[in-house]
Amino acid sequence: MTHREQPLNPEEKLNAFRGEMRERVADETDKQYAWEGRGRTGEKFDPDMIRVNPDCLTKDDMDIWRKITERKVEIEDWDAYIKKARQEIADTSQDIQEGRGRFTAVAGNMANEIITEKQLEEMDKA
Repeated sequence: MTHREQPLNPEEKLNAFRGEMRERVADETDKQYAWEGRGRTGEKFDPDMIRVNPDCLTKDDMDIWRKITERKVEIEDWDAYIKKARQEIADTSQDIQEGRGRFTAVAGNMANEIITEKQLEEMDKA
């Protein structure tokens, strides 16, 4: 008899996503220290990523991140996400505004790159 893992429930999925983001923040922080140790030369780090607070991230953040990392994000996805996220962020404390706001900056840069590539591909086909 084979043992099958149970699918994660929504809370477990969110916690796993936050753990993934903690790892990314730690990686970027390591890059920052290495960059500073080399006299600010070589591989740079993402200054927004090191300020992300994974504990502030929501299911919506997780959902848009998955679309981005799977390169499936569309402009309509991003527009709906950022409109809702901005409202939620504005209604929170300063530390959550900073931590989650930095995530939207990182995600936005990545989404913009993907959306632009898709638009250029469509233009090339026309």
